[in-house]
Amino acid sequence: MSIVQVFSPTTGAAIGGGDGPVVSASLYNIPWGDPINLTDGTWTLLDPDSLVKATSFAGGFNTITFNALGTGSQDYNWTSGANIRSPRWYKNVEINETQITTDDITNALFYMEVDNSVRDFSSLVVNGICEDPTSTVLLTMRGTGATYNMTTGGTNAPMGVWTVNGSATTTSGTNNRVFTQSQWGGRHTGSTSFTLLDANGFRVQNGSRNSSTALSNTANARWVVGPGTRGIQTIAEDDQVKFKAYHKAVKMNTGAIV
Repeated sequence: MSIVQVFSPTTGAAIGGGDGPVVSASLYNIPWGDPINLTDGTWTLLDPDSLVKATSFAGGFNTITFNALGTGSQDYNWTSGANIRSPRWYKNVEINETQITTDDITNALFYMEVDNSVRDFSSLVVNGICEDPTSTVLLTMRGTGATYNMTTGGTNAPMGVWTVNGSATTTSGTNNRVFTQSQWGGRHTGSTSFTLLDANGFRVQNGSRNSSTALSNTANARWVVGPGTRGIQTIAEDDQVKFKAYHKAVKMNTGAIV
């Protein structure tokens, strides 16, 4: 007699059994899980120009301390130009220990929250899904997801979506939270939408951006988190960025119905 798992170890919901069809765990109030912790040993750091001096994690926030960058360039801006030499952390996108590939149409969900008081330099950070996080060419990396940027003299953070080498962002008051969804995969970078949230989790602004970049066939998908500059900026020694981030991937069994 075969043994089937009747209850989800994560939610406790019934997941089927016996001779009947398997029923997935509830899709209502899916937990985000733990916030992204860049120091937990599961992430690989690629830092082409040795800009990262230190990384710490406390209270759900990652704080990245930088070495000096004396000459600014669009090569450190995730949402403009062709090249990207900013540091980035990356790891595999897996759902229940199954590797997601570029063939899979995946709803990649992202949440970002920033500390509006940390404005050491005009910065920009992305939290996304991509094909090749080791590339220093944005059109080869092929990423989409959430982004925010801020200036040294501002009071809020423009937030929204990152798509390959562009972005769509907006602000409202002193917002510091954004929830985004990238429909990424099926061998294409797809489209990404965003909702800015107030402190109670209600919408204050929203928007979207389409992408036009094809993905390779059956390449492994990767999560990527990358800090950089807002345009052409220098960075002083010990400048910092501070943010909280989450991600979640959902893949439907589309192959069963097409």
